[in-house]
Amino acid sequence: MVLNLSTTSFFDLLTNDSPLPPPPPPPNSPIVSPREAPLSSLSCNLLGIFLGVKKRTNWLLGLDLMRIDEVSDENVRVRRAVNWPWENRFTNSSIYNWLFNFSSSLVDVDMSDNPLGGSIPDAFGNMMSLESLCLSYCALEGEIPISFMNLSRIRSMDLYSNNLTGQLPELFQTLFASKNPLEILKLSWNKFSGSLPYFTSFSSLSQSSTLEYLDLSENELNGSLPDLTSFPLLRGLCLTNNKIQGRLPESIGELSNLKELDLSFNLLALEFSSNWTPRFQLDVIKLSSCILGPHFPKWLRSQSNFSFLDISSAGISDTIPHWFWDLSPKLVYLNFSDNQIHGMLPDLSLKFVKLDNIDLSSNRFKGPIPLFPRNLTSLNLSKNMFSGSIISLCTIMTDFLNFLDFSDNLLSGEKIPASFGFLDQLLLLNLRNNSFIGELPSSLKNCSILEVVDTSENKLSGQLPAWIGADLTHLSFLSFQKNEFNGSIPPSMCLLNNTQVLDLSQNKISGIIPQCFNKLYSLIQTESSWKPTDFKIPIMSRKNYYELYMLSALVQWKGKLLEYRSTLGLLKCINLSSNKLVGQIPQELASLAGLCSLNLSRNNLTGHIIQNISQMKNLEILDLSRNQLSGAIPIDLGSLNFLSVLDLSINNFSGKIPLSTQLQTFDASVYAGNDKLCGVPLNECPKDEATSVCPSTDHGKGYTNEEDEDTFVTTGLYVSAVLGFAIGFWGLFGSLMLQSSWRYTYLKLLDKIQYWIYVMIAVNTARVQRKFRG
Repeated sequence: MVLNLSTTSFFDLLTNDSPLPPPPPPPNSPIVSPREAPLSSLSCNLLGIFLGVKKRTNWLLGLDLMRIDEVSDENVRVRRAVNWPWENRFTNSSIYNWLFNFSSSLVDVDMSDNPLGGSIPDAFGNMMSLESLCLSYCALEGEIPISFMNLSRIRSMDLYSNNLTGQLPELFQTLFASKNPLEILKLSWNKFSGSLPYFTSFSSLSQSSTLEYLDLSENELNGSLPDLTSFPLLRGLCLTNNKIQGRLPESIGELSNLKELDLSFNLLALEFSSNWTPRFQLDVIKLSSCILGPHFPKWLRSQSNFSFLDISSAGISDTIPHWFWDLSPKLVYLNFSDNQIHGMLPDLSLKFVKLDNIDLSSNRFKGPIPLFPRNLTSLNLSKNMFSGSIISLCTIMTDFLNFLDFSDNLLSGEKIPASFGFLDQLLLLNLRNNSFIGELPSSLKNCSILEVVDTSENKLSGQLPAWIGADLTHLSFLSFQKNEFNGSIPPSMCLLNNTQVLDLSQNKISGIIPQCFNKLYSLIQTESSWKPTDFKIPIMSRKNYYELYMLSALVQWKGKLLEYRSTLGLLKCINLSSNKLVGQIPQELASLAGLCSLNLSRNNLTGHIIQNISQMKNLEILDLSRNQLSGAIPIDLGSLNFLSVLDLSINNFSGKIPLSTQLQTFDASVYAGNDKLCGVPLNECPKDEATSVCPSTDHGKGYTNEEDEDTFVTTGLYVSAVLGFAIGFWGLFGSLMLQSSWRYTYLKLLDKIQYWIYVMIAVNTARVQRKFRG
């Protein structure tokens, strides 16, 4: 079959969705036989189709190679990977030779999301017709080749997310050596270093420069920000997360076309004169961790069209001026977090009707919670001084809201509204450290995709509801710590397969610990969780702004209440301390091999420490203090290599503390309050106890004390050692004295060894001396 594409300008193979795997290529595969046709784009995303392409040049102007996994001089086998784009991707050895021999007239090359590796070939500089080059996510390294200065027609260059290096001044000298029409330059998420050059010194740049978008984010840039007026058409400037410092030049206000300004996470100070009025009208303003304070920035008054504003961690200690709330009706995303902004908030329900993402956390706002727009997807008011009722939130109880954080405020003692149950898209609910009372509303079971629930440090009461385990099966983090819950732990809690942190401490919970806790799947797994090291909740606004909220949580860890943020996802904890639990510790807990911390202290537990506790090999913290546990400390406990915090104090343990590399390293206070316990680090055991039969963890079978056994073998051991030494010594040297040939060979061997040691010392000494002289 031959396809004649002599008049084709666009060839689209994107729409084949066959679920079947591709068959082997038939002997007579379809042949694309183009003439000198102006084919502008060939998109090779077809599943299960084999294309044989005749080796010609100058006919194909654009080729999308994103999912080609086998390439040769005579054919192209195209296959879309099942888990695109992470499987069945080509490497540099299979594509570069074909690409550079295929055509020098390509205008658009997109090879993103392929593990090419290595450095960028110089041969790209020979593709004189190239207008667009995308090599993002290709694991490339090294510097950008100097041959790129030959790309005189390049308009768009995307090298995002690689490991490319080099000094930025030399890089820009290469890219702007010729007066190319470059419009888009994306070099973010690499390892470029140095400072931004003074572009006014580039002879190839003039007021007619075509650059519209410059992204150098997530590199290792330093120095100050130069004058950018050499790029009058610049619409987007992204420099986030570098080490750029100093004052932002006021000349940036001359860039009248600028729409996106992202300088976040640098050491830049935006200290403008009081009458500075920029000529631009920004749409996106990202200045997180820049220095804007202590006063609220007045220049924002000149901006009336922004939809995204992030001035978090900006050192602002001021009130929000009244004029701000009337600035931009287009506002979608607002972030004032981590400042010292104070005062009260106005009614926002009619101010920003499009606003769907608000973060005012970690400030000093006070007064009642105001009315908000109905279409919110995320609301974070944590760590402020808001007080009074939350009845105003009823106006935003819509299907859109997926994030709600009121933690660490002064909200008055009232029940959690039952209307929260209408938030069926809610992913996170954090009400920690307020004064909520009453029972959890049963309507919350409708929020079936909740991942985080934290109502700790309130005054909630009633029994733990069974619907939590039955309906909220996606929970990763659940904390009811420091409330007034009572009753027993419902067996349905064992259905929380995704839970990594379970904190029911400091309540009035009674009954036994459920044996079915061994079904908590996430706590059984010892390998790294599929989650990252932190709990990040995605926040997507309806304008496609995508942010990640990083959960912070107070976790009882190593005897202290610590706030975890970036490493919270690594914790796997169960905390049932300070309750009224009774009965024995279930043996089934030993199967929780991934558990890092187990705190059962301050209860009324009886019985022994569980058998096979050595199976809990990731355990770092074990607190069983202030219970009524008895029996011997099992030898298995000493085999927990990661155990760094142990507290067995104030129980009824007896016998000798087993000798191990772990248990003797703890302070004596760990074992205090157990009158019948002895051995290091406590007092030595009495003679009769040292020779007695001590109970073991298998309850009934005893074992004879090892020190007692040692008294029967000590004499024999010494006699055997002396005899062995005597026989070995005289066996060797007696033979050398009687046999002269053996003696000669042995002495010759010693001489060779001595000579070899001398030579090695002399050679290495000479090397060191040469190195220092060099």
